[in-house]
Amino acid sequence: LSKSKTYKRAVGYFSSSAIMLWVETLSRLENLSSLKIKLLCSPELSKCDLEAIRSGMNLEDKKKTVSKVIEKVFEELLNLNPRENDYDFEGCRMLLSWIIANNILEIRFALPAHIDEPGIFHSKIGIFELLDESKMSFIGSPNESINGGLKNGEKIRVFRSWIDHEAEDVAEEDRDFDLEWEEKNPELIILKLSDETLKKIRTFAP
Repeated sequence: LSKSKTYKRAVGYFSSSAIMLWVETLSRLENLSSLKIKLLCSPELSKCDLEAIRSGMNLEDKKKTVSKVIEKVFEELLNLNPRENDYDFEGCRMLLSWIIANNILEIRFALPAHIDEPGIFHSKIGIFELLDESKMSFIGSPNESINGGLKNGEKIRVFRSWIDHEAEDVAEEDRDFDLEWEEKNPELIILKLSDETLKKIRTFAP
């Protein structure tokens, strides 16, 4: 990240505790203000939420249900008790709010749309665009969670655009991410943070 202009990440799960630790890492980047991060992930749905979505809801009702879950996640994230954490929670909360408010970090949520009983969006890729405009991509098992980042045994494969036999792999992952991010993949429902949620987040930004 310290040598990147953009970072695109598609991942199955992300948790509030993991993203706060992730933000703590971002705080050490000298190039943070010039970085653009796009995070595409699956909202963590409860059993009741999944049952509701699978009960024959139309598309708009599915979007409303998932949007409520997303709003709840961020409300909980911004109101966690600092005493329950062993890192600079208040600093991380302010930085998270600042990078979202300043369009450094943009988060969108994906849900399968092409089946009647959807599971979760489960893509796990990342693409770095480096300062010299070359690119690196990776694909592998880790989620954006504490277990995925710190505790589990995980496996990833890395591809580099400047290596001839790897360049097309990088280009393919980049194209696929952009199609999903720009809502051009008909198999996915893509949801953004609501204006109300963004307004709440900005109240914590320095």
